[in-house]
Amino acid sequence: MGKTDSLLLGVHLGKSKQLSVEVRVFGKGFSSGKSTYNLQRGGDTAVMIYFQPDQNLAYNGEIFLLVEKQWLLRANVKGNGRLNNSYYASTFNLWDSDLKSELKSITSKGQTSLGYNGARDEMYGDLDNYGGKVTCAYTGRTATFNSRSGANNNSFNCEHTWPQSQFCSSNSSTMKADIHHLFATDVNANSRRGSYPFGVVSGNATWQEGGSKQGGGVFEPRDEQKGATARAMLYMITRYGNCSGFIGSAKEEDVLRTWANDYAPSTKEVDRNDGIHSLQKNRNPFVDVPAFVERIHSFRTNTPRNLQAVVMAADTLIDPAPGFDDSTIYYAYLVNTGDEDFNVAGISAGAAKYTYSSGQVAPGDALRIRFAIAGTPSSSINVQIGFDESYLSSIALTLNFTISSPFIMAEDLFSIEGNKITMNHSNGEDALLQVYTLNGQLLAEERISTFHMMDADLPKGLLILHLSTTQRRSAKLIMR
Repeated sequence: MGKTDSLLLGVHLGKSKQLSVEVRVFGKGFSSGKSTYNLQRGGDTAVMIYFQPDQNLAYNGEIFLLVEKQWLLRANVKGNGRLNNSYYASTFNLWDSDLKSELKSITSKGQTSLGYNGARDEMYGDLDNYGGKVTCAYTGRTATFNSRSGANNNSFNCEHTWPQSQFCSSNSSTMKADIHHLFATDVNANSRRGSYPFGVVSGNATWQEGGSKQGGGVFEPRDEQKGATARAMLYMITRYGNCSGFIGSAKEEDVLRTWANDYAPSTKEVDRNDGIHSLQKNRNPFVDVPAFVERIHSFRTNTPRNLQAVVMAADTLIDPAPGFDDSTIYYAYLVNTGDEDFNVAGISAGAAKYTYSSGQVAPGDALRIRFAIAGTPSSSINVQIGFDESYLSSIALTLNFTISSPFIMAEDLFSIEGNKITMNHSNGEDALLQVYTLNGQLLAEERISTFHMMDADLPKGLLILHLSTTQRRSAKLIMR
């Protein structure tokens, strides 16, 4: 995480004219260097795909190269985001209760308690002492001291962000001395907070000082402390559980989430976390990796997040291909950019015949649908695709094409003798004659108008003879 990796897709253009290639990237974490490339005859082009993860997750995406808005090349790309901090290596690709359980295990393992006196000595003497001064977390008032007695003399004491009256009885002594939720505070401000839950004070406050407020049954820290308070609370509920049900509602949890997201860890908070780790031998994961917050749907319960498939399709991803048996073939692609699988329930495509591979389409993958349009259809066919899942509505596609005077490639129009292919293209329309292997390798191509003979070095075996005009594409298997 925090670094960028890259993948190079090499594209070679042989004897063809200059071609334009558009790059479409689907999937979080992946991007392309440019959206359009121009390929020169006989040249190579490097299409750069970049991978920049923002979390230690497995990423999956799809890359489409749209050539001249007619032919589509597709590549599946995958990447793994890794944290620089090996402390959280076991959290790779975990979500919700699985992530919460693993973070509890990590923060519990090897934790050392300094005792309440030892914890305050470290806070006042080092962790919260800058140039001899200690600042109240709630009011911003500063005083010069470095010991417990000095704190008392300056009307300072220690705030338990998770109130002592709401501790879990089985962990009360450890919770009391856990520095991750302890902060130096002005005595009066600490008393005003009491055991009130955190929230946004609306209307008139019964007390306020230095930006912090109390009123309406909640306590609101000043902006400078909101993020640290939220991350301390989320650490405590993850490490010890929702003791006494202190975070009593989803609304209270949402306030903490908002503060954690809106107020990023400061340099002091990061340094404090490092200092606590050196003393207490555990860390606050939400200071190290703030993105963990969004990967846990509920801290109060084990309710998982609602997964949803997001299906994207566009007519620019419809790929016309050579036709067989007097049909024009189109390939449409549906890309899953959500976090849940989807299934296609049914397709309505008018007179077009269609096929697709049944089964679930995982996040980051794509489903290809093959349409065969026979005869001489109109300029477009509207396609409606439905899904099994109730949270997915149908998707509409339009297959666009122009076919006004199709021709049929009959056996008596060509003959093969040695390396020579003779074609009697009788309608006089300019056409491109191409020969491919079964795996798609282009062996030869020539422009023709009427009677034509191609003399090329062709291998023995099954070949595909492809003839295309501005109005029609058709192909036949030939045996040499």
